[in-house]
Amino acid sequence: MESADECANNLIVLLLEPLAIYRSLSGSHYFHTMFVFESWLSLVVTCLLTMAWWAFVFNKRQRTTPIPPCTQQIPPLLDCIRLRRSVFAKDWIYGGPPVSEGAMRRLLEAAMWAPFHGPVPPWRFVVLGRHAMIAMQQMTLAYYDTHWRSHVWSSETDEDDDDDTEDLEKSRERREAASYQRWRMKREEEITGRWGPVSYMVGIVMQRQAGSKRMDEWEEAAATACAVQNMHLQASVDPTLACYWSSWHDAARDSEEMRQFLGMGREDKCLGFFMVASCRPDLKDLRQRKVATHLKVEWRE
Repeated sequence: MESADECANNLIVLLLEPLAIYRSLSGSHYFHTMFVFESWLSLVVTCLLTMAWWAFVFNKRQRTTPIPPCTQQIPPLLDCIRLRRSVFAKDWIYGGPPVSEGAMRRLLEAAMWAPFHGPVPPWRFVVLGRHAMIAMQQMTLAYYDTHWRSHVWSSETDEDDDDDTEDLEKSRERREAASYQRWRMKREEEITGRWGPVSYMVGIVMQRQAGSKRMDEWEEAAATACAVQNMHLQASVDPTLACYWSSWHDAARDSEEMRQFLGMGREDKCLGFFMVASCRPDLKDLRQRKVATHLKVEWRE
């Protein structure tokens, strides 16, 4: 294949060859009568030579201009966003290798680059390993053991209650106690069952700032959510990472016991836990997005 320099030289030769032939024949009577044509031909050849020269210079500059090495390595941003997904317990690998600490640190580094207002970011993450996450779940159960009566528990209504022989209030309390015990048994089984494959539970804390310019709470909550989204996006790079954001059990999550467990300040808020586990790399993504149902936009001129 010819180089750009050879192509330019060949073009110049081809353009000059007709002019040389014309000049060699200019002594004949026929060409003496066409002296005007010679002037016009010289002008055309000059223009063509100029165009060929600038084409050669432009082509050389293009070949010598370095291409940034990252432009062909980074996938389009929209593709990364489309790959972001939540993977739940039914698709986790039970008994498989745990997620490495290096992978967990990369998720946290991605979170660090989320946007925020003020001098320091409002997010704070508490990474719970295997023993710490079991302790957190046991703390959750201990909280409900003490406070379950303060919360509504579903119970089946016994239509055969006899108003004359049994106090309805005591009957309701017994039903709620039985309902709570069933709930508690399921949550206790989840420690080694549902949550067994989890490598890390990351406590998501919105840390209220008390600087010279105090931000609104909703702004700090939004910034913390952006940091969690960044972790989700980073997880999409590795098809074996299974992550999702759990709001956790709300009463225990907002309790004083959780505040002490996570080392939170008085105004800080726990926004749940980011679960990190493993899944099969060939796990199919069944999600769908349609503009008609998943995008609400109003355009105004």
